[in-house]
Parts: sequence; C-alpha cells; structure tokens
Amino acid sequence: MKRKKMWAAVAAGAVLVCAAVVAALCLREEKVPQAYIDLWDSNQNYAEKDFQTIQVSGDVRILQLTDIHYDNTNNRKEDTLALIRQMITATEPDMIAVTGDWCSNASDREANARAVFDCIDSFGIPWAPVFGNHDREGKVKGYDYADIFAEYKNCLFRAGYSNIGGVGNYTVLFQDKESIKGAAILMDTHSSVSYGLSTYEYILPEQIAWYKWTIDGLNALYKTENEESIPTLLFTHIPINEYEDAYEKGTILSGENQEKCCVPYQNSDMFSAIQEKGSTLAVFAGHDHANNSVCLYDGVQLVYGVQSGWCKGYADDCMKGATLATLHGNAVTVEQIPFEA
Repeated sequence: MKRKKMWAAVAAGAVLVCAAVVAALCLREEKVPQAYIDLWDSNQNYAEKDFQTIQVSGDVRILQLTDIHYDNTNNRKEDTLALIRQMITATEPDMIAVTGDWCSNASDREANARAVFDCIDSFGIPWAPVFGNHDREGKVKGYDYADIFAEYKNCLFRAGYSNIGGVGNYTVLFQDKESIKGAAILMDTHSSVSYGLSTYEYILPEQIAWYKWTIDGLNALYKTENEESIPTLLFTHIPINEYEDAYEKGTILSGENQEKCCVPYQNSDMFSAIQEKGSTLAVFAGHDHANNSVCLYDGVQLVYGVQSGWCKGYADDCMKGATLATLHGNAVTVEQIPFEA
C-alpha cells in the first residue's frame, strides 16, 4: 500500500511538472519587430486611434468565415473558394470576420493564404482576420502576416498593442449617419502548446485588462443616456472554456455539437470579464469543425461558426458554410448558413 501511495505521489508530481512546462510554453511570445512596438498602459486615454470605423446603414451584418484550411489537408479547394464566394454574395455583409485557420499545412503556406485573402478581398468588403491555432505553425509568423494583410485594400487587421499578448487584438466600430451601432472586438487566442498536441493556450490577463479598457473607452466616448453599454460582439478562434458547459447547461438556440469542445487548458476568466462589463452580446469561435451550436449561456450567446472549408478525414461530412450575425439595437441574431454545392 505504501508503495502504491509513493508511486501515486510520484505521478502527481510528474503531472505538476508537466503542467508547469506547458504553462511556460504557453506564455512564449514571438519577437516584436521594431515597426510593431506599441506599448499599452491601462492609464492612457482611449482614443480614436484605438479603433477603426465602418459606415453602415441600418442593422449591422457580420459574416463569419472560419477554419477554411486551404492547404494540403483540403481535398475540395475549388469548392472552398466557391463556398466563400457564395456566402459573401448571398449575405452582402458590412464586414467579414475570418476567425482563423485559413491554413494548417506548412507547405506553400503563404501562397495558400494569399489565395484565400485574394478571394475575400476581391469583394471590396471590409474584412477582419484573427489567427487560428494553426496559422503560425510554419515559417510565416504573426507579424509576417501583419505585413501581408497591409497589402490588402479592404483588410482591417491591426497587430495591436505589443505588450498585452498575441498579435491582432483590435476593435472595429460600426456607425451610421446618426449614431454608433456597436463594435466588433477581435482577440488572438494563440496556438496549441506544441505542434501535434491538443493542449491550447489561453487569453492572457493583459488581454483581458485591454478588453475591459476597450469597453470602458467605447462607453466613455459614445454611450448615450439611454444605453447601459455600447453593444459589442467578440470574435476569436479557440472557444473560451464556458463553451464546454453551454451546450449541456445553457439553452441551445440552434445547431449541434458533434465533438468535444477543445478549449484552453486553463480558464483565464475571460467570461467573467464579459459578464462584468455587460457589453458583449455574443462570442464567436471556430476551431472545432464538427460543432455549429448557438447557445445562450448566462445571458451571452456562445456561437460556433460553421466551418468554411474541408479537412480531409476530419469532420469531412459535417455542415459547411458560414455564420451571419445581425446586430440590431442591443440584440443580435445568429444564422448558420449551409453551403449549397
């Protein structure tokens, strides 16, 4: 019995050591080029340089494309581009949110990524990408992509502040002739700890502090007396941990989950920040290709975007298409749109 306890203690110690190693790997950040160094201080004033503005008319329509995987794992590449074209043409959105994993195979990564970007940009509609866990696995890293995105006339990507974690934490504001209609907040959910491991990084405390500062800043600038907060939508790639409970304990509004939720190994309490600020009506993620549920959980819609491409051998027969979010007043409607081949 003592020997069993000893081995149990050894095993427990090994788990703790592994967890520490995983944590150290997760906090690894890529080197920031001089041109992208921009330091954030929570005491600085929120200003117009901290967001971009899109002029809209009426309700705000945002099309989410996710997990396109236009690379050597995609056995239907022409269908993938046809899907993108069909979704954009059918919905005529004000903005397109591309929530990561446009590529996954290191071979010809930049050429494959540019094929996707060329297709989206050709419509002349503003589009806002955030990184998936696979996009930076090859030689093309976050700031390399930032340079590439800058070449596209309609791309809204901003690398964001360089000292809060990740690349691509930024905000897009929607405005009509009379008022502010709302905002989209895009956040980097980082990558897997190591290639081939299903252990995922988490949103860092500095990013959460920036999110709160952003909400407070938008309200200080634009909230009217009749509003509790400027309505916002949050776009990410890896789902926050509460997605695990939402399908079982929340209210399923539409769709279904056909695989487990692959969430970060640590809950960084991003959802608590969302509840505290009371601004974000819905969170949009991708990552888990076989899931397309829309769940109401503690007053917030947690949305799995429909996969917008194919990965041979993984959720190949599951629904493909896109997700349309319509922001009207202080409410959001989510529609899962299937691809019609």
